[in-house]
Amino acid sequence: MKLDTHRKPIEKRLQTFERRFGKQHLIFAYHAAFPLALTPDLLQCLWANFRCDTKGEVLDIPWVAVNDFLLSGLCEEVGEELYCWILRIAICEILPKRRDGRLWHILNPKRQRES
Repeated sequence: MKLDTHRKPIEKRLQTFERRFGKQHLIFAYHAAFPLALTPDLLQCLWANFRCDTKGEVLDIPWVAVNDFLLSGLCEEVGEELYCWILRIAICEILPKRRDGRLWHILNPKRQRES
């Protein structure tokens, strides 16, 4: 399957991103994984509105995570101030497997409501 051929490069990119910027930046990337298109304004709203995990603990995502994410190589500019994930389908496949229990509401909002 074509998706399998992209899994390792995406996993490697995510690992490199986490090593370079840290866990908080990766958590921010989790939040940005599902919109089809990304803008700096949308990412800023995600950063501002998802400040705590499911237990109410502050995630401490620095404000520079928005810029670092846009310039990281995980996404590409497809229009004026319009970005998308590179290999988005593979990322949506990988992120749930790497889920952090504190962030499960990001990956499965329906399950969060049922809890």
